[in-house]
Amino acid sequence: MLSSQAREFYKFIIEQLQGFKGDMDNLFQFTEAMKKQQDDLLSKILNEQNKHNARQGQMHAVDSYISAYNREIANFKNNFDMMDFPLAYTALTSTIQNYIMAESINAPEINAFIASFDTLKNKVQFFLKNDSDVNARIDFHTISSDICNNFHKIIDSYSWFIENLEEQPHCFDDTKDMLLDIKLLGVEFSVNEFAEKIQAIDKIYEHISAIIPANDNVEIQPMKIVKIESGSLEFAVIGSQVIAGLIVVIISGIAKEMVNKFKNNKEPLSTKDVESIVKEELEKSGIKADNDNREHIGIIQKKAIEITSKFGTLKINDEVYSYKGNDINALPFNQKLIGTEDNSTPPLVE
Repeated sequence: MLSSQAREFYKFIIEQLQGFKGDMDNLFQFTEAMKKQQDDLLSKILNEQNKHNARQGQMHAVDSYISAYNREIANFKNNFDMMDFPLAYTALTSTIQNYIMAESINAPEINAFIASFDTLKNKVQFFLKNDSDVNARIDFHTISSDICNNFHKIIDSYSWFIENLEEQPHCFDDTKDMLLDIKLLGVEFSVNEFAEKIQAIDKIYEHISAIIPANDNVEIQPMKIVKIESGSLEFAVIGSQVIAGLIVVIISGIAKEMVNKFKNNKEPLSTKDVESIVKEELEKSGIKADNDNREHIGIIQKKAIEITSKFGTLKINDEVYSYKGNDINALPFNQKLIGTEDNSTPPLVE
């Protein structure tokens, strides 16, 4: 979708979800209250195990938990309309699906989210009829908590998209601007993960802009999102030629080394490898990798890892890097770039 169509789509989705927010907030508050009761129970049992009256203490803890749990159940039932929820759910999903079909929009992340609502509806109904069933409690708490979190993440992510998408078609100036087009294929992303990829590019752009030497040939302007294709996990941004060009060589350099190292040795790239690539490309552009720029470069490294840490095929402008033909499942995705010793934020440049 071009930016104008994407903005309208995201606004529409947010508007529809906001109308369902009351029910989701009730679910979220209830699951959080249940989690607190469970944590309190576990804490009480563990504390009582070290006392001589452990048996009596544990029974008291269990009785206290059951009473609190029953109060939460009663409160939830009083504030949750069993009849209205399925009707509201059906209206919400039908409205969204009709819009997607009418506008010929490919939005698998929204379709997946809608499908998860069907599971939630069934779990809610089963739980409210069988709230003493332990398995029903566990299933309901787990699924409702996950879906409530995803519900708010979609609203937050789409709000960010709207804020950062170009409102009008960008007037491209090929003497100053550069298009940066990134496509990620072969793996599935949630709405939130996709937003994080674009936000990571934005952060790299911001921090390169902060440390690039002043030069008459470098005109720094804000990065603009001009296209988002969530179906193919593709996005395009426009920015200053020098900065966008530097992002291309950094991401390309990391992706190339990732694929080569994995194909040849079945080994993940380490954060030290990433640090070396980032420093080399920055220094080629006249940016000193010294203590003055230490914090900026550390963030650039971290965000570069976020962009390249999960893909089957990565296309950045005309460059393509792919694990095709190799056992992509030989290493977990979160270890393809960072090894087991590198699970923390990459070290800042010394």
